[in-house]
Amino acid sequence: MKYIFLLLTLFFLSCQSKTDAKRKTVEIEIKPDKELVSKKYESVSGKDTIYLNANDLVNKIIEFQALTPDRKQWSELKLKNNPPRLYLFQQIKALLKILYKNQNLTIEQFMNGDFIQESGSDKFEQLNKNIIESYGDKGSEHSKRAIEDFNRFKSNSDIKKIFAFHFKFILELENLTNFNTGLIGSGRLTNHYAYSKIREVTNSIDQEKIQNIRNEINYIIDKDQQTFTMLELVENYGYPDLNLDEVNLDWY
Repeated sequence: MKYIFLLLTLFFLSCQSKTDAKRKTVEIEIKPDKELVSKKYESVSGKDTIYLNANDLVNKIIEFQALTPDRKQWSELKLKNNPPRLYLFQQIKALLKILYKNQNLTIEQFMNGDFIQESGSDKFEQLNKNIIESYGDKGSEHSKRAIEDFNRFKSNSDIKKIFAFHFKFILELENLTNFNTGLIGSGRLTNHYAYSKIREVTNSIDQEKIQNIRNEINYIIDKDQQTFTMLELVENYGYPDLNLDEVNLDWY
């Protein structure tokens, strides 16, 4: 009897394993419909005069993260039924490809600073100088030792940490500045009061210092601050050839 029960158990587990394998195969075979709604929209004119750069990449990732905070959804397959997010995702991927042609980065890998190569530690020399300049009292023995140690052991892994930390900060800052989203929609006086107190805080944030961090992020992404035409991105890197604002209007 025990032998029969064991055989039945093994048979059941085998069937379940085959079912799971089949399910996984079906999921892999599903492809995102990249042409979901694109036929409704005209091709963007003047693509050879529309330029994008590292700052555009940062802005698009900030927007995408705000719209899709669940990182498990960060794939064409998961986004195929939401054209605005799908096309924004494809724009980001195209910019990553043109900036880092041989790395095939995911958005998360980029945000972690994985595009920063270990070799070529002199690439970020200006940032290394800024790090030293920002250090406190340079006249003390402690400061001198700290600076000497930094110069002796500096590496691009330090730049990677700075980038990841600062990028996380600007994402959190975006969440903070949009904390009141939806609150002002109600006409209740209490909501207007709560909104005004929050705005007092967010409006007091030093925008110049935030921009300094953004400039540093852009410098790390692309020290040469290259610009790319939308035409090149469309023809060679899969950038969606449509007006994303127009798509957003249709889907919201």
